[in-house]
Amino acid sequence: MKKTLISLAMAMTTTLLMGQMTPQEAAKIEAENPLVKEWNTPFQTPPFNSIKTEHYTPAMLYAIEQAKQEVNAIIVNRARPDFENTIVALERAGGLLNRISGVFFNINECMTSDQLQQIYMEIIPDLTAYGNDVSMNPLLFAKVKEVYDQRDDIALTTEQRMLLEKTYKSFIRSGALLEGAAKEEYRKVSEELSMLTNQYQMNVLAEQNAFFLNITNKKDLAGLPDYVIAAAREEAKARKQKGWTFTLQYPSFSPFMQYADNRDLREKMWRASAFEANNNNDKDNKEIARKIANLRLRMAQLLGYSSYAEYALEERMAQNPQTVNKFINDLFEASMPFAEKEVKEVQDYANAHGFVGQIQRWDFSYWSEKLKNDKYAMDPNMFKPYFKLENVKKGVFDLADRLYNIEFRENNQIEKYHPDVTGNDPAAAKKMQEINSAYDAIINHKSYASSSSSYGYNQSSYGGGYGYSNERDEESNEMRAAASYIHARHFREALHVLSTVPFEKRNGRWYYLSAVAKGYSVDTTGAYSDISEAIKKEPGNMEYQSFLDRLNGSRNFYTQRQSTYGPSGSSFFSCCLPLMLLNMCCPGYFCIC
Repeated sequence: MKKTLISLAMAMTTTLLMGQMTPQEAAKIEAENPLVKEWNTPFQTPPFNSIKTEHYTPAMLYAIEQAKQEVNAIIVNRARPDFENTIVALERAGGLLNRISGVFFNINECMTSDQLQQIYMEIIPDLTAYGNDVSMNPLLFAKVKEVYDQRDDIALTTEQRMLLEKTYKSFIRSGALLEGAAKEEYRKVSEELSMLTNQYQMNVLAEQNAFFLNITNKKDLAGLPDYVIAAAREEAKARKQKGWTFTLQYPSFSPFMQYADNRDLREKMWRASAFEANNNNDKDNKEIARKIANLRLRMAQLLGYSSYAEYALEERMAQNPQTVNKFINDLFEASMPFAEKEVKEVQDYANAHGFVGQIQRWDFSYWSEKLKNDKYAMDPNMFKPYFKLENVKKGVFDLADRLYNIEFRENNQIEKYHPDVTGNDPAAAKKMQEINSAYDAIINHKSYASSSSSYGYNQSSYGGGYGYSNERDEESNEMRAAASYIHARHFREALHVLSTVPFEKRNGRWYYLSAVAKGYSVDTTGAYSDISEAIKKEPGNMEYQSFLDRLNGSRNFYTQRQSTYGPSGSSFFSCCLPLMLLNMCCPGYFCIC
């Protein structure tokens, strides 16, 4: 018995995530590092005024140690594994690490530096090793699997079941079932991949930042709009150069390719962009790309897949390489005639205006822009005064207000990582009371409908309303709440509430509300299925038939657009159906595609 206990203790010890930091080191970081301290800031936003570059590495190493302790607490918990003590606890583990790494990765993306990139290269192995330690821990995976195996016998909401399934699959897809040599090889492959993919990105960024085109002869600026020339002048001043400087950054590169009359310089810019990290120098990515491809293939094979594409697509909409290849081939066949026609039109236009020879890649944007201006008399520069930064910000915030009832207000108390940044906090707006009332109906089973309330049965959307009044007293509180969510345009919440209604209580009204929410959420297949079921259950209900007619009207509009504009009409249908429904049912909404 004693030997058994000793063996169990040794097994437990070897499966715990081991720390690397001494208590003294941890205490020093806790006392001095602003990234790990409590953020007493508005909305717990990062305290950027206190954060220095040298804080990131010790903070993330400390957070990894904390995350390991949180995972170890799950492993040693003697209670029977359940959703709360295993899945939820695992989801919450590493919260501090997520917070700190989120700040670091975002800063590294938007305003990187040599120091930040060096930190990235140093911390990536530790983050990858921590991820492997979690996903390959046999005791932890056994607990997750035990909960997963009970999934059909325990009461879970839609979101809880999804979290459980995603957690279980993430372990499987991260090597939890591997053993022995295969497990160790997977570790090495994943760690090398993380380093190589980062090096690949750093090389591209370095090549992009290294190139510049400095122009000192004003004649070479011919064709460029004034705003492009002014920006190039500022870029030259910032670099302490004479004349005008253009870079491969999009705001500089794109207008240069569109407007510059100097063809040789356009070619120089295009080749610099096209051959980033492909110049046979120390930033060349060809060998790195080969290594990444081979390592991805090996990782997929270790996990039982025939290719990396099969592994990567399993959790995505396409699901398999065959679907992707079919989509690409279908798109190619459908779009190629239009592309060939467009290229010929640009070629003919260029030849008619003095160009000799075949247009090249560095010519297409230039001549396309001229053709567009001649054909439609529409110069993009005409619109620039209307799209000042202040106007664009106001438009985006107004759209958020109209779609989601959220207001953004400038908050000067929020600390900034750059002087050009403005701090804004979102304020819940007009419909928050409706959301709270809907929530109360679910939690407290209140009946808060009245004929005089804003939820009363009125002639609003869908010609009769998904609201309710005393005429619908027979409805469950869940369906009343779902109707309120739809009224407030919170469709995901509506679907969640509806999912809690037992199957035997799902009547025509239930299917109608579900169809409305799915229609707004771009699930057209589900919307058609549910509204058809609603009509089956209540054949004479004109409200349901009206909604079906509107769905069909949307589809007919899409079909007409597709016949006019070709296959690209499908993207219009998928992205704009919700707003089209709002157009037809809620005056005041609009959609421009």
